Amino acid sequence: WRQMPQTYDATTIFNNSIEGLDLMASYVTKANKITDSVNNSDIGILHAKYKVSDALTVTGYGYLVENLGDTYGIALTGKTKAGDIGLSYRAEYAMMGDASMTETPTATQKNADADYYNLELGMNMSGILAGVNYEVQSGDNNLADGENNTFSTPYGTNHKFNGFADKFLATPVQGLADANIMLGYKSKDFGLLKAIYHDFSSDVDSVDYGTELDLVYKRAIPGLKNVVGLLKYADYSADSSQTGALGTDTQKFWVQLDYKFSL
Repeated sequence: WRQMPQTYDATTIFNNSIEGLDLMASYVTKANKITDSVNNSDIGILHAKYKVSDALTVTGYGYLVENLGDTYGIALTGKTKAGDIGLSYRAEYAMMGDASMTETPTATQKNADADYYNLELGMNMSGILAGVNYEVQSGDNNLADGENNTFSTPYGTNHKFNGFADKFLATPVQGLADANIMLGYKSKDFGLLKAIYHDFSSDVDSVDYGTELDLVYKRAIPGLKNVVGLLKYADYSADSSQTGALGTDTQKFWVQLDYKFSL
């Protein structure tokens, strides 16, 4: 899940003695946010996954993040086929409450009461890819009441989820609703090409943030063993009502080479 920290030290226990059931418990120390390399928080992680069939896997999880909140969630995922068309889905819900691991509370510490849901449907037809996704991180329109209703994932790899332009590495106070569609193509000789279009808005108060088009192409480099190339582009168009970072049109471009080797 996207709450997983960027860098950390961890003690982890795995158990898969029951067929189809994977259990994991971990205690993470020195966890760092993507925007803060010296945060050094502790996180307790609980994870249970049970595969009923190819069409249904049930996953439950808990992330107990020091000084942020305890998040518990469940996800239903699966794959099936309709003739030559492969279908996949994800339906997920999580809720965040008060942190059970805290330092001495301060007078300004707020209670956490937030939620998250994610609905996703994908298709693969002979390498032609398509997908729709709707993800919501709840927001708050009344900070004066002493509660924090904004769902937050400061330790997540958020670049992967809410646009490559990185406008939403932190959830806006009023929350984030990300409605997006994906079209692409994948084959052994061609590689992988995807285009993703995002429409960003708030969870509360009907705020339009903007839209974004993301493009990515990934392919093994011919003649270079174990080398994979990646081209990626992001184009964020801010809504005219926005100011600050969310009000700035942004374009980003990446060129990347990965080399895989074993020792």
